[in-house]
Order: sequence, then C-alpha cells, then structure tokens
Amino acid sequence: MIKAKLILSAIATLILSTTVNASLISIDSRSVVNTIDNTDFATSWTDQASTITHTDLDIFNRYRSGSHTINLLTIDFNMASTGSWGFDLGLDAGYGAAFYLDNNLVSNRTDDLWWSYNWNHSDVMHVLDNTLASGNHTIEIYWAEKCCNGASSAKFTADGSNWLALSTENIDAASSVPEPGSIALLCIGLVGFSLSRIKKSN
Repeated sequence: MIKAKLILSAIATLILSTTVNASLISIDSRSVVNTIDNTDFATSWTDQASTITHTDLDIFNRYRSGSHTINLLTIDFNMASTGSWGFDLGLDAGYGAAFYLDNNLVSNRTDDLWWSYNWNHSDVMHVLDNTLASGNHTIEIYWAEKCCNGASSAKFTADGSNWLALSTENIDAASSVPEPGSIALLCIGLVGFSLSRIKKSN
C-alpha cells in the first residue's frame, strides 16, 4: 500500500508540474498622457498615469489597440530544446517600437512605423536569429501610436524559412512542449498501469 501511495504521489506531482507549460500571449494598453521617449519604451510605459487595459489573446493578428496609446505585448513560453527564432512585427506605431527578450533590449525602432498590411514593407520590424535555450522565456514588445488605429500583427519562424502567425497554438507546436491535456492523459494511464501491477504483486 505504501508503494502504491508513493507512485500515485509521484504521478500527481508530474501532472501538476506540467500544466504550466502552455504559452501565454497578452496585451496591455494605456492612453498616452505623458511624453514618449522612443529610445526607452519600458520607462515610457511606466511613466504613463493612465488606466491599463489587459487582454489575453490566442493570436496576435490584425489587433487594433486604439489611437494615442502605448502598448505592451507579452509572450511567455517554454522551450523544450535550444532553437533560433525570428520575428516580424507589422505595427501601427507612430512613435516606434522596441523588442525585449528576457528583459534584454534586442531591437528598437524610433521612426514612424506603418506596415500597410504588407509583410514586405520597409516598416515591418525584423528581429531575427534569436537564440533561445531550453526553458522559460518572455518576449515583450512595446509600441506607441499617435493619431490612428491601424491593425497590428506579428509572425515568427522557428526554422528560418517557415513563417507562422503569432498564436499560442503555433508557439506551443514550435517549442515542442507537450500540451497539458496530453500529459495528463498519459499520467492517468500510468496510474492505472501501476495500480494493476501492484495488485498482481500482492
């Protein structure tokens, strides 16, 4: 009986530890009420005194954040193994934009960006060849818009050639992290198998 309890405890721990692996995409937006320093978007974000609106997303595609806003897109995900990823950002960003990987500034644009829904446009922000080690990562994308409310999108590549829409489903598939539901089913099967073995041995 003690052996059965130990096995069940170990499997329960495995289930709980693997249910946090799915990626998360969220966007926070707030009105621009103070000066934007487009060389330091992180500070400009915290300097605004306006209310923050938070939205969780399944996909970042043709998203309209509104005029006179500063925005923060956050992507949290887990890499099963090391890889090199690239990102293309099509933004409506009159003040420019910045891309942070694990709290490190990777790329910054200070010009007026409008991609015109064309991935070949010169205003598309390219952030390529980002080496991602196995484990957890956070990407933060800041941008601020002046007058208009054009839609913004992003896509990424995990192999340098095939581009995918920035969605939780695509990120999970590319990072090769098993879905929690699949892991839970596997663990339930292991519980049944272990219990049957224990009964036979008693």
